[in-house]
Amino acid sequence: MLVKKVYKTLSLLLKELEANKINWVLIGSLNLFLQVVDVEFHDIDVFTDKEGVSHINKIFRDCVIKPISFSETEVFKSFRGIFKINDCLVDVVTDLQFRPSRNSKWFRSTGLSIVKTLKVKGLLLPEAPLEQEYTAYLNMGRLEKAEKIKNKLEESFNL
Repeated sequence: MLVKKVYKTLSLLLKELEANKINWVLIGSLNLFLQVVDVEFHDIDVFTDKEGVSHINKIFRDCVIKPISFSETEVFKSFRGIFKINDCLVDVVTDLQFRPSRNSKWFRSTGLSIVKTLKVKGLLLPEAPLEQEYTAYLNMGRLEKAEKIKNKLEESFNL
């Protein structure tokens, strides 16, 4: 059931964001899951630029759970908003920075610098490559997920 809702939501996102020429990329756990990394996902994470955030806010204004605004925790800071589209939570972020712990250096997401295309049931989705996700998860201090990504990368190279 969840997979059907996610597919329907990804299909709608792809249609609307392409129609409006928005630069975006899938990131996070769903991106890893779709690239066959053994992780669970709970939402759809989308990275875009500041212009993209503004357009997404307008396109999906009837789906806003949390309007796009600056958000900061001990390990993350970004502009982000949360939408509920087809009963799926969609977390939209831009200007993402993260660090592994409170007193460590901030790292800026490379976000849209390297985008690959992932084919999922006929959808051509822009996705962050595993190498980029691996670096991000290491810099966030999320070592368990980083290890799973590393294992998948090594498995891919050993084929």
